[in-house]
This record gives sequence, structure tokens and C-alpha cells, in this order.
Amino acid sequence: MNVTMIERIVWFVIVLFLGFSLYSMRSDLSEMDGWVEAQNEQLIQIDSVLTDAERRLDATRTQSDPSTQTANAQSDNDIMLARWEIRVLQAAGLQDPIQELKDDLMSKPEIIIIDGVLGWSMRIFSPDDITILPGQLAFASFEDGHITGA
Repeated sequence: MNVTMIERIVWFVIVLFLGFSLYSMRSDLSEMDGWVEAQNEQLIQIDSVLTDAERRLDATRTQSDPSTQTANAQSDNDIMLARWEIRVLQAAGLQDPIQELKDDLMSKPEIIIIDGVLGWSMRIFSPDDITILPGQLAFASFEDGHITGA
């Protein structure tokens, strides 16, 4: 056998090995994808049950005081986080996660990277100027009295 024939055999074995490895990884990924889908379905079901339980609990609480029902309905429209995200923040020790996060953002004007003009400092003036978004994000408008930003 000459060198080119041996080289072809080696390349054939390498390609065959790589093809088998890719096929094997593909089937493993398919199995993992099915498992992830099943876990996601369970999480959706759990979130639905917890949301229903919270809704029932809120309804029980507001039956005795109709004025709180209107306040709860208004605040639910302003919340961009899923209920499970709020529960995670509460489990981390925040009593009122939305308000506490807004207060914390307002207390840290140094996170605004835009400089004010005429010697003024940029800051967030109202909690109403902040929207807490999913995924550890927030949107806020800020100003220095002369110019605004977001």
C-alpha cells in the first residue's frame, strides 16, 4: 500500500467517527429537548395553579374591603413581571418587590451615565417614571431639570 491509500483510509475513519459522533449528539439533544419541554409544561401548570390560588386569595381579601379591589386592579396593569418572578423576589427577602426595586433605583443616581447640563445632576424624580421589566431589567426616564433621557 502506498501513502495516499493509507491517508485515504485514515481520513475515511476520521469522517466516519465524526459522523457517528454527530449523530449520537443529535439523538442526545433530541432526548434533552423532550425533557426540557416536559419540564416547561410542568412549570406552566404550576404557575397557573399558583396564579389561580393568588387570585382566589386576593378575591377573598377584597370581599371585605371593596376599595382595595380597585387599587389591586390598577397595580396589576402596571406590573410587567410574571407572578413567579415576583414570588422569587419575595422569597429573596423583598416584601413589596416592585416598590423596593423602584426606591433602590431612585436612590442611586450614579447609575445614570449621562451628565446633566448647567451643573445639574441627572436623576429619576418619581417611581412612576420606572417600569420593572422581566429578566432583571428596568426602564426609567430621568432628567436634570433641563434635558430628559430614558
